[in-house]
Amino acid sequence: MRLVVLSDLNPIRFPGAASIAFGLAQEAKEENDVEFWCADSKGGQSSDPDEVAKRIREISDNRIQKMEGNLLQRFYFEILGFRECYWLYRQIKEFQPTHVWIHQIGSRFPKSIIPLLKFLKIPVVVTIHDFSLIFNRKLYPADVNFSDDQTSLSFRERMNVGFYLSAQKDERRLLLNVRRKLVLFLYSFADQIICISDLQASVLKKIGLQVNGVLPNGTKKCDCKLDSKLGDSKFNILFAGRPNAKGLELLLEATKKNTDAHLHLAGGLRLVELAQEILENDRFTYHGLLSADEIAKLLHQVQLVSVLSQCFDVYPTITIEALSHKIPVLTTNLTGNSNLVTKLFDSLVINYGQIPDLKQVQEVLSNSKLIFPEIITVKDSWKSYKSIFNQTS
Repeated sequence: MRLVVLSDLNPIRFPGAASIAFGLAQEAKEENDVEFWCADSKGGQSSDPDEVAKRIREISDNRIQKMEGNLLQRFYFEILGFRECYWLYRQIKEFQPTHVWIHQIGSRFPKSIIPLLKFLKIPVVVTIHDFSLIFNRKLYPADVNFSDDQTSLSFRERMNVGFYLSAQKDERRLLLNVRRKLVLFLYSFADQIICISDLQASVLKKIGLQVNGVLPNGTKKCDCKLDSKLGDSKFNILFAGRPNAKGLELLLEATKKNTDAHLHLAGGLRLVELAQEILENDRFTYHGLLSADEIAKLLHQVQLVSVLSQCFDVYPTITIEALSHKIPVLTTNLTGNSNLVTKLFDSLVINYGQIPDLKQVQEVLSNSKLIFPEIITVKDSWKSYKSIFNQTS
């Protein structure tokens, strides 16, 4: 099989869905001819013999700003994006893949590539990592009308999804509705559509997407030789990623109240700006943008990872990475893998919007024998996908 794994972002610079996709590409490379294609402001190609060959579509910072501009511009680049589509077409003609595996597209590569691949008679498998088919933003509890008096926990079991666009201007509502219908149409050309959590699949089915299966993301098994923490005198907590709707503000407030807590931030400079608004500089350490391997090393230097999602978070990568490294996670009931944390200790899953009591969490971790759940590995995930690709041949 000649396989292309396609994702918007460069996994080296943007851990998350892109790094999950790249890990799966690495696993597939053991038996197949595989390339990983992505976009970045730094273009070029990589053909390191120890990893999957990468083709990187170079996109200028100015064009990226346009892609992330107003709603109409984002709509154009998400659906059409002629330059990016033409670049993909030329790469396909050169590499001649037998299959294409799409992970996260729409912000750099257009979704119209799916029917184009169908026209070229190349089977397409799509793995969806978020809720971007519904909105080109996060999905929040306020976006959902519940059918009864149950709390958001019942979201996983029974749903009556009603997206209240009526509060927005008519033109915006019309454009969002047109966008959603177009996206559903484009995705209908895929041979297989896979979700990564039951929570996500139940939402997307409600808006009319044909979901073929649910396969949770896997992660690497911990083979680190590191086991030392950053000193026992402090309660070291890691926040990794972008701050939008991840509960960083709640974590900062909780850290301010607990003088034993020391926060470690991994991500963009916006994390520092937010931290400085609430904490003194000696209460946190900023590590910058880290690769997946660097995150793995940092995990062994903290006692807790924070994933206090305030939106419906499909399957946070950092949660499974932390649990794989035997590091506890503090999360909310809006994450698609909170059930893994519940197996560890149910009090580590709190209601969204709640400021955690870090002193109490510290006591729980100190006085409890934690038995970490089994986490699906990347190898396990690839075995499941391998059978899917065999069905689409």
